[in-house]
Amino acid sequence: KKSELPVYSLKVILKDYTKILDSLPQPFSSYFFFNNNPIKMPVTFSDGKTDVTAELSLRGLNPLHWSGEKKSWKLKFSANQPYREYKQLDFNVPSDSFYYGMYLKSRVSEKLDLPSEKWHFAKLLINGIDFGPYVVTEPIDQWFLERNQLANGTIFGDSDPNPDRPNLYEDLRAWKTSDPISKPEDLSPLNIILNALKQPENKELQRQVLGLIDIENFSKWEAMAMFLNTRHQDGLHNIRLYQNPASGKIEFIFNDIVPDILKWK
Repeated sequence: KKSELPVYSLKVILKDYTKILDSLPQPFSSYFFFNNNPIKMPVTFSDGKTDVTAELSLRGLNPLHWSGEKKSWKLKFSANQPYREYKQLDFNVPSDSFYYGMYLKSRVSEKLDLPSEKWHFAKLLINGIDFGPYVVTEPIDQWFLERNQLANGTIFGDSDPNPDRPNLYEDLRAWKTSDPISKPEDLSPLNIILNALKQPENKELQRQVLGLIDIENFSKWEAMAMFLNTRHQDGLHNIRLYQNPASGKIEFIFNDIVPDILKWK
């Protein structure tokens, strides 16, 4: 039976593609590959109807993303020439949890009325070579907010993870304004949260943080993480916080979640 998945293709310059592959460590030689200055290459992206120039780089820390012949990729489009509404698409090598987990995550998010990233399965061809199915996901950005009928506001995220960077739960230096990019960055709401974590007995900080965080949203976010058996948003990476300008409160957004209900006891 012919696949009904959408087919995307990339045209790359072979020497650029080889340079990226040569930058990788040996397969499964380390648990994390901290690629904070990734090699990027120009590509032409096509969905069969529309051709768009873009920039391609590797994505993913753990070896499942980069050890096999099939890699995970980050595709960035020009701000002047996005693909539909997307400034970026991530092509993830699907592990077992991806095949069932993405459907489950979307369903639970809908039930809990939590904003959820848009995703789909698609086939990817690179210079005509079929690399099979990928999980294609959108970034957490202003387009994401608009699609979820949320007001445009500041999204906080982790700065590029590396072994020397402090823990997100402990140090403001681990954070950045993820979208929109702004200088100087105003990280003062995060400073209140981190100080409260460091001083759990401080009543004034408790009052401030309870007034800052959308408790109903946080409770749903935590319940969903427990149900999906995931802690992939951790002190190292993947946390996304959104300051809703309508309420001024911080809301938690699921990002790059990998459900693992197969490990339920």
